[in-house]
Amino acid sequence: MNKTSALPVYMKIALDVAGKISRKEIKIDAKISGRSKLSSEYSVSPETIRKAMTLLSDMEIVEVKHGKGIFVSSHEQAERFIDSYKAKENIKALRLNISEIQKRRETLDKELNEATKNIIDYSIRFKNNEYIPIYEEPVLDESWAIGKSIKEILVWQNTGATIVGINRKGHILISPGPYECLESGDEILFVGDINSGFRLNEFLNTVA
Repeated sequence: MNKTSALPVYMKIALDVAGKISRKEIKIDAKISGRSKLSSEYSVSPETIRKAMTLLSDMEIVEVKHGKGIFVSSHEQAERFIDSYKAKENIKALRLNISEIQKRRETLDKELNEATKNIIDYSIRFKNNEYIPIYEEPVLDESWAIGKSIKEILVWQNTGATIVGINRKGHILISPGPYECLESGDEILFVGDINSGFRLNEFLNTVA
């Protein structure tokens, strides 16, 4: 009998009986033990047995004949019932697996972002351009971008440069957020092709 604790008891019993029927341990038109005997066999109340048999009757696996008893109707329907349950359980397992994979991916993404941030940090601080060349572009006093956030000025969309840091009076802001505002004298640290530097210079330092 299925011991899955998450299932209601009557469902476990229905699956157990359906399993016996699908394996043809009980023949068509054979009478299943009465509720009292089944209650004793499964150590449950007669009401629980009634629920289990009602479910099997609804699935056309058994037929409840009032005053006579419960009789097996179909091996095929019992197989379908078992297969349907297994399919649902497989879907649940797959969903759980997907959820666990997503959690692992989130953890890996965080680790990847942290590692990337560290590479950028080392590249900025020690000018190590072996892996990621970091370019600098000053924000002049006349720049229209002063006081505006990184999100507002749309640097990447307009220049192809990706801001990875800001050198502000000798203090390095690593991976500044979208709401970080630019100040006069800031040195923008960015990655991109060499031409993006020219575009960034022209874009940032156009007089407002």
